[in-house]
Amino acid sequence: MEEFFRGTEPLWGHLACLLVQLSPSFQKDLKVLDDFLAKFSSEVPLALEFRHESWFASEVYRLLEQYGAALVVVDTDDQEAVRKTTPLSYMLGCDGLDTIPRARRMGPLDGFFKK
Repeated sequence: MEEFFRGTEPLWGHLACLLVQLSPSFQKDLKVLDDFLAKFSSEVPLALEFRHESWFASEVYRLLEQYGAALVVVDTDDQEAVRKTTPLSYMLGCDGLDTIPRARRMGPLDGFFKK
């Protein structure tokens, strides 16, 4: 991971954030998350996409908030409202084969995030 981050360093001034996408088989591990965020979140803004359902928990959201890391929201029909962890919002559109994400067609996202 260190090598990856150092390799992207020249881009940091041009990025809103760096997307970190976890494997669907990687289950919640608060120690790993805390160590990762402690090491890298001060270097560049991070957006984390958790793909295993175990990550969607209040203690994970608290860590993201603590380190100023964004929770990636995947735009699917079964996505429930999620907690916003930072002023930065990162949304991935995944509405089948449609090229216009559902969120853009819906209009304002006021009700999409829990406060």
